[in-house]
Amino acid sequence: MGSQEAAVAVLVPIVTAAVGGAGIVFQDWWNQRSRAGRRSAAFTDAARQVEFAVAWWKARELLGPVPDGDAEARERTLSRLRAAAELVDRTEHPVAGSRGPGTIRRLLLLYGFTRWSARLLRLAYYAALVLLFLITTVVLDEPGSAELTWDFYWAFLVAVLALGLRFWAATLNPPTE
Repeated sequence: MGSQEAAVAVLVPIVTAAVGGAGIVFQDWWNQRSRAGRRSAAFTDAARQVEFAVAWWKARELLGPVPDGDAEARERTLSRLRAAAELVDRTEHPVAGSRGPGTIRRLLLLYGFTRWSARLLRLAYYAALVLLFLITTVVLDEPGSAELTWDFYWAFLVAVLALGLRFWAATLNPPTE
């Protein structure tokens, strides 16, 4: 086996792990960004509702006293303020210091799964990793084999399969944060 072939055989699992780790980091960044965006939008909308309630109350006061209208106006204003507070309360609160499983634990799916389908996918993911390891060791042990090119293709396909199974399992049962 040539040095280039050995290098490729060793690089396949390393590149697979690097792509998986990069995918997890990207997922974390995207989830945090979307969570922060939803919370920011909720605060902006609530602030606009409060501004409207204050402006409406001031306009109501400028009209002067209306018989039996103050109780209804007060209740309407309080209702709008309650709705704004509920809008903010419905969004996810960022919890300081609370983190989910670490990157390695998430990459290898070493956290608790509640769905049986995700558990089966995790098992298939582990089987694909073992198969990838076996293919890599066979490639390294067979110097000058005629089927070496096919071994590389199989290693690549199994690596892609392992990544697909990993992300599918994580989608079915994401880690709790």
